[in-house]
Amino acid sequence: MEEINSIEEADIAQERAYQLETEGRSSEAFEIWKAMARFDPELSHGMAVEKMAEHYEDRGDLDRADLGYRVCMMLDPGYYQKMTNYAGFLIESKRYREAYALLKSIENVSGPTHDDVTALFNALHSEVPKAPLNLWDCEPLDPDKIIRATREDLERFLDERS
Repeated sequence: MEEINSIEEADIAQERAYQLETEGRSSEAFEIWKAMARFDPELSHGMAVEKMAEHYEDRGDLDRADLGYRVCMMLDPGYYQKMTNYAGFLIESKRYREAYALLKSIENVSGPTHDDVTALFNALHSEVPKAPLNLWDCEPLDPDKIIRATREDLERFLDERS
């Protein structure tokens, strides 16, 4: 991948990376995300860095994935979606106590949307046995309620394991 030198080039590269991902050519897309992150890691709330973290996670390089998710949160600490994505990664990595601490720290932060928390909820409920909450029990789909319920389910699970 050639160097990216402008926002316009980054926009074109982003479209190409998404296209490559849909074609199953994730290694090529990764090179584009890397070039975008070199150009401006803060672009689109650190999206290129997050896509790199996802790539590492998919390949089992959890140390690099973890670093990538943490960098995303540092690039834009107020961007709620990055925090919930990292909490989901922690849950999938079976790092439940860290996920719980992160969920506790972000509860009642303004701005979450249903989309921000759905992946987090799904990660918990696919990893934690007998997680009792059903996403549809949170009608209306209130993101704060989902975060709180997910944190509570995780807390119960941690208590049971102690």
